Amino acid sequence: MKQRHCCFLVVLISLFTMSCNRDPNIQVDVREVDFLNKTGNVIEGKLVKSEILGSTDIIVFDTLLMVTTSNPEGQLQVFSLNSLEHLGSFCKQGRARNEMLQAVAVSEQAYYKNGHVFLVLFEPPLTLKEVDITASLQSGNTKIISSQECPTMKNGEIVFLGNDYDYNHRYEYERDIFGLNEVTDVPARYTVYKNGEKRQLKIFNDLMDTESPNKKLPYLGSLYKHPHRNLVVQSFQNMNYLLFMDFDADKYFAIHQKGSVTFNDTYVHSKSQMPVHFTDGASSSKYLMFLYRQGEYTQKTTAGDWYPELLVFDWDGNYITGFKMDRKLNRIEYDEINKVLYGRNIEEELYAYDMENLIP
Repeated sequence: MKQRHCCFLVVLISLFTMSCNRDPNIQVDVREVDFLNKTGNVIEGKLVKSEILGSTDIIVFDTLLMVTTSNPEGQLQVFSLNSLEHLGSFCKQGRARNEMLQAVAVSEQAYYKNGHVFLVLFEPPLTLKEVDITASLQSGNTKIISSQECPTMKNGEIVFLGNDYDYNHRYEYERDIFGLNEVTDVPARYTVYKNGEKRQLKIFNDLMDTESPNKKLPYLGSLYKHPHRNLVVQSFQNMNYLLFMDFDADKYFAIHQKGSVTFNDTYVHSKSQMPVHFTDGASSSKYLMFLYRQGEYTQKTTAGDWYPELLVFDWDGNYITGFKMDRKLNRIEYDEINKVLYGRNIEEELYAYDMENLIP
């Protein structure tokens, strides 16, 4: 019996070692998964908006659909999710206190504070502005409550934790001022800011080896936060990784498509030409959804007219399901209340996908 018990432990330890590993460049446990070419049928969307002038990002929160635009008369357009009725135009272009020279969505993230809906917008080159959406709708005028400089936004992203403007996590990467492919000796930085103090996270130990010293590294990515928890996931633009960061439990891990390039390999730019893997994403209390471009479905579409796949994961890093999209989309957001996925294409059209019977 004792010998059998020892054998069981050896097998258990071996399985754990096979499923979780560390490579020298990423300092968290990495679990190998298989999500490549696992998607099901093509899902079809319904065109719901085609007249949002200069639309860029979309944000879904509560019962509101918010769209940032390049329209100087209203760089933020707000609609009702229930009826898609237009509710108001805000953030007029200008230099006044309640105007913005440019409005850029920050991780498509809104939150509640004091019973109001708040949205943080980025005004290049360095300013974050907190917009009270509820007060703006009530008054018919833009209500920017506060603003602060955020130099890290030049080469990075930010998410807000605990519904607190001053409690946030920032991801920064190094590149030159013109955004060219210059490589420095500093890996990406992960920093938590709270109550005027900051805590540095050690995620990457070193830069990934590349075939050329003058090419950018595939550490670029986007941040997505759980709607109700301080749990953040980074998707990587040029790698098959998802990095999970639970700031409440102080727990960090990653999942990686087995058989694909790892951070321990040498990245060959001449062969890959920096292919895009994960593009935009959306989150709900149960799921993470990502547009993905490295599967066979996308590769078989015509050049310049790629159709992505939609990959669905849970917050524990398990691949749940996936679908082939019916058109070229570059932005998505999910309405968890009505179980509708919204997708925007480069023609500034907004499509709705009924997901009620598609995701368990």
